[in-house]
Amino acid sequence: MAKKDKNENSSQDSSINVDNDTTKNLANNLLKNQSSLDLGSLMQVASSLLKNDTLMNSLAERSKKKENPEVPEAKVSKNQEKAELASLSEKLENIANDISGLKNELNDVKEQNNQLNKLLKKVLKTIKK
Repeated sequence: MAKKDKNENSSQDSSINVDNDTTKNLANNLLKNQSSLDLGSLMQVASSLLKNDTLMNSLAERSKKKENPEVPEAKVSKNQEKAELASLSEKLENIANDISGLKNELNDVKEQNNQLNKLLKKVLKTIKK
């Protein structure tokens, strides 16, 4: 999605660059010939810029982006992050409970092992006698 936006921006930027080049050429031509620098020429440049739909659309889009930054995506990601944190917290609690249960079982097995060792020693003593 971000790549698509970048591609659209770059294509818009290239059209803006072409328009900028045209505008710069017009402005440079007007500045080179000081006698042609009159109100009529400036109005022609301004009207040609205003008539350029691509330039006007790109300016409108840029102003919308500045007015409305992409906050909803941030809210969605924050909500998702909260949900993930709650889920992870629950999973961690379950894991902690499982570990506690395993520790208890391990202690029981150790106790049984000790009892079996004692019994085995008694059996070995009786066999040796």
